[in-house]
Amino acid sequence: MNQSSNKVLLLGDTGVGKSTLVETLCGKPNSRPESTVGVNIKVLAHQFAAGTPQESTEIIELWDVGGANIHRQTAARVFSDNVCGIIFVHDLSNSRSEQNLAQWSSLLEEVQLMNGSQRFGEFNRLGEVEKIGYLPTLVVGSYFDLAPHRSRDPNRQRLRFLRQYEEIQVDCRKEISAGSTNKLLVSRFFDAVCVVKSRNSEIISQRRRRL
Repeated sequence: MNQSSNKVLLLGDTGVGKSTLVETLCGKPNSRPESTVGVNIKVLAHQFAAGTPQESTEIIELWDVGGANIHRQTAARVFSDNVCGIIFVHDLSNSRSEQNLAQWSSLLEEVQLMNGSQRFGEFNRLGEVEKIGYLPTLVVGSYFDLAPHRSRDPNRQRLRFLRQYEEIQVDCRKEISAGSTNKLLVSRFFDAVCVVKSRNSEIISQRRRRL
């Protein structure tokens, strides 16, 4: 793949740790970012297909969308163009924030349908990205340090629409340990994002050649 920009939206309520997660993914754990108004954009370098002949450096754009109710619908419509992946973030110590992801999902789905863009519903395991026309989607449960029991709670019921996606649970202030399952899932997610970007670019090129 050529070096290119791959757009990822981070969606979730205000205060769930989206901005802190972005800083940590960009190599700045323990930072204290201010609340997001509108959107903040950060970039990171990702090694696509690391350790294989296809390995290349890809630029990931992390679009941290403010979670305030007043901006929610506008944000979903304005910032969803050319998106290559979705990260839903909720606070493990606040079950309401997980329930509210359904609202973000509905808003984004409406926009995707209106624009004729790629869908992100139904089958969305990261290994299936090359086979179907859906956006890679990752769920992040933040503030694991405040609610470590939730991951082990047999009575915890994930929202139905979230069950189809990979989920990691983290303390957003701490670096995700190299070699951990969480690190592997994040890397696979970014790989899937790069595949979508490459596929979209190829489709656009084919359309231009036909004109």
